[in-house]
Order: sequence, then structure tokens, then C-alpha cells
Amino acid sequence: MSVFLVVILSCIFFYTDKMTTRRIVGVAIGIIGIMALNGDVLISEGALYKPNELFGDFMIILNALCSAFASLLTRGLARRLDVFVGTGYSLAIGGALIIIPGILMGGTLPHVTLYGIVILLLLIAISTIGFTLYNRLLTCNPVGKIAIYNSLIPVVGAFSSCWCLGEPFYWKYVVAGGFATTGIYLINKE
Repeated sequence: MSVFLVVILSCIFFYTDKMTTRRIVGVAIGIIGIMALNGDVLISEGALYKPNELFGDFMIILNALCSAFASLLTRGLARRLDVFVGTGYSLAIGGALIIIPGILMGGTLPHVTLYGIVILLLLIAISTIGFTLYNRLLTCNPVGKIAIYNSLIPVVGAFSSCWCLGEPFYWKYVVAGGFATTGIYLINKE
């Protein structure tokens, strides 16, 4: 949903992004890929939704909306603020928004080790580098052409889980990757 929203909203807010049939088809194919990856989750036990999952689904949709608007804001703010500095502010504010409620709700760190601190610092570095590069791409290119790459995130996550964690491999991962890649190709094809 986030990818679809960014592509549509970028056409509304930025004159460099034009809505085309190829773009709509590309996004639709990318979304089909994500649905192919999560098809068994979407229709579980014969029902589309379970009552206790509605709040989680609402939060995922809210996350998609926030992500879409963040991509648009990044493009707009990049003219006034360095991308690296802006990414740092974004990650610091996002971290505070997670840590503060966690502490207020009684969250603690029961066991801190040097290994855990090193892993945490590596994760911070990976996030900072990844988001900075992505935000830099957003400032130099039409938002819709870059945002479609987000449709690969769940596919890469599924492959990484198989490879790194030894989770079972399913052929739907290849199908989903094919759809996502086709969507990216259609949107970025000259």
C-alpha cells in the first residue's frame, strides 16, 4: 500500500512525476507480488480477517501512510536540509517515539552485554546508511521511480530468513520476486 500511495501522491505533489498507464500497471504488479508472498496470511482459516487482527492491520495501514508521506517530505525538505542530517533527525525522532512509550509501559533491558551493544551499533549503522542512500535517491530522482523498489523489501526479507535463519523455502518467494521485479522494470523503463 505504501508503494502505491507514494506513486500516486508523487504525481499529485511533484510535476516531475507523471501518472501513466505503465506506472499504474507496474505498481499493481508489484502489489500482486507482495500479495503472492503473503497470500496464505491474507486468507487464513477461510476468513479474510479475524477480529483480534483488525488493530494490527490498522497499524500496518497507518505505517504505510506515514511512510508514503515521509518519502514525499524527504523530497521536499532536501532542498533546505542536508540528506544525512535529515535522516539523522528522522531516526532520532523515530527512536524516541519508540523508546519513550516503551519505558512508560514498563519496558526494561534485563541483560546488556558487549556483544549486544556491538550488534545494536551495527544495526544503527546499517539503518543510517540504508535510509541515507534511499533518501538521497529520492532527492535526485522522481519519487515514484524510486519508491517502487520498496516492493522488494518483503521478498528480500523472506529470502534472507531462509538463508540466514534456516526457515523453509517456498516457491511463492520466487513468484513474488518476479512480480516485484516486473513492476520495477515497468515503472523505470524508458
